[in-house]
Amino acid sequence: MKKILSLLFCLCLLIGAAAAEEAPGENDILLRIWNRSEMAFSYLHFDFYTGDFLAGTSASTPNEEEDFYRAPFSAEKPEDLQNLRITCAGGVSELDPEEALIEFMKGHPAEEHAVEMPELSFEGGKVYDLELVSDGEGGLRLEPLQAE
Repeated sequence: MKKILSLLFCLCLLIGAAAAEEAPGENDILLRIWNRSEMAFSYLHFDFYTGDFLAGTSASTPNEEEDFYRAPFSAEKPEDLQNLRITCAGGVSELDPEEALIEFMKGHPAEEHAVEMPELSFEGGKVYDLELVSDGEGGLRLEPLQAE
């Protein structure tokens, strides 16, 4: 039974990743994160909360053609985006990123490092570009990506 639940969880994450390839819908957002820190992460892991309720989890590695991580979220209703709180952690593993991600989906996360999230106001149908940076004191944070 545990293997079946793990498989279903993996399929849900993969379906969510495939849906993120398209533009976000009216109640959806997409975070795109570029790693500008010194840390080499196998994956980034996001938990999405509406109030105290865990509304979703996402974890990703960059695609071969891209150098950013994806974190899609679909809200049940627009108000959920107004109350959205996100936590982030970067997983470090000796496994290949794809294998580390599969192990995470099976319930065996890698060594994870907390990442501080900025306070953002979210609107449905938008893509939010963020960069992962070191704070100079051993900590990590996400910041809105500045246009170059």
